[in-house]
Amino acid sequence: MKGVGTQIILENIWKRYEDLFVLKNINIEIESGEFFVVLGPSGSGKTTLLKIIAGLEEPTRGIIMIDGKIMNKIPPQKRNLGVLFQRPALFPHLNVYENIAFGLRVRGWSENDIRKRVYEMLELVRLDPSIYSFKSPEKLSGGEQQRVALARALAPDPLAILLDEPLSHLDYHLRKQMINELKRLQKDLKKTFFYITHDQWEALVLADRIAILFRGEVQQIGSPKEIYERPKNIFVASFIGDNNIFEAQSIDGKIYIPSLDIYLNNVSNEKIKIRDKEKIYVAIRPEKIKIIECSEKKLVGKIIDISYLGSYVNIRTLVNNTEILVRTDLNTLSIGEEICLDIFDEDIATLEE
Repeated sequence: MKGVGTQIILENIWKRYEDLFVLKNINIEIESGEFFVVLGPSGSGKTTLLKIIAGLEEPTRGIIMIDGKIMNKIPPQKRNLGVLFQRPALFPHLNVYENIAFGLRVRGWSENDIRKRVYEMLELVRLDPSIYSFKSPEKLSGGEQQRVALARALAPDPLAILLDEPLSHLDYHLRKQMINELKRLQKDLKKTFFYITHDQWEALVLADRIAILFRGEVQQIGSPKEIYERPKNIFVASFIGDNNIFEAQSIDGKIYIPSLDIYLNNVSNEKIKIRDKEKIYVAIRPEKIKIIECSEKKLVGKIIDISYLGSYVNIRTLVNNTEILVRTDLNTLSIGEEICLDIFDEDIATLEE
């Protein structure tokens, strides 16, 4: 992936607070012009990692490289990075124009160039300069405030933009709108975006690639499709979307799931080497499980719960006293009804523990 943004390299990054390591051996390479998302639960070290890139925290050990230069000893203001935090943090005593112009004045831009740049940035984030320039932050909606904060971060033309859960305080509809705007802006500008979130939907929609962070360690890096369809371990499989996870065993090259009493061919994850008789775990997405005619009996389940969710229905079934979640567009089923299910070899993901 090529662009006019910068490449960010994190090499063997560790961070310790007293006796607690909050980041452990982080190794990430971010391509120029990439929308890279770090996804993880609260307390996984996401914000600490962003602050280390920004220069607001120092790593205990490891190397930060931006645009081919080691940044460990470079202060934040000289890293030429834009940063957008959870709250817009606009200066309340300055209007929209002056908020965006602030960083440009610090850098010594001329007033003529500042005016051109402020108007350009407002148009970029789809705020009419003639309407918004002289508004105070308190007169703006949450979404408008975040657009102004984004315009301010972009105005000095930084090498990359770091975004720390910038949409977490917005309601669903505003968040959806801003996600579309961020995606459009990033593609238009071809800048590197480093975005952290705990929201898997945001990550899947925005990212070119995702790094899953848990307890300070990277669990997996891959495209949204790779992360969703081929999770590396139990945590990733359970954290991203809904999943059915079963204990299984390798027997003569096949995968046996005792709780369902079925055998499947292991075709899903060649990177995980499985020894014969070894205990393993497998995951099956609920939408991959098919409801079939009972004349073709494979697995017979009894429906114990149905949740209607608009475009699809979640069905909880009991098969051999084991609960399975099935996702379907069928809305004619009833609690207590028996249904027959089928699982295909290629839809099984084998997991590391």
